[in-house]
Amino acid sequence: MPDTPLLPRRLHHNAWTTRDMAATRAFYEDVIGLPLVATWCESDRLFGRVRTYVHCFFGLADGSALAFFQFADAPDAEEFSPRSRKRRSITSR
Repeated sequence: MPDTPLLPRRLHHNAWTTRDMAATRAFYEDVIGLPLVATWCESDRLFGRVRTYVHCFFGLADGSALAFFQFADAPDAEEFSPRSRKRRSITSR
């Protein structure tokens, strides 16, 4: 692929849902060696309801991060799961 200035040179972050943040943290931090650079809990109005989730960021060498979030309520986790038939994208608020 030719080097072109039109392609992104880095990511701010990519985010995925997880059902088990402790296991996700153990894998990315302890097994792969990515540092946990930030974590917080927040509540946002998504699709007509306030939903609470924890968000964790694992640092990459270029300053970007992989991000994972876990919803506090099981129905929210199911609704936003990649396996859900009624899956919704957080970016399509």
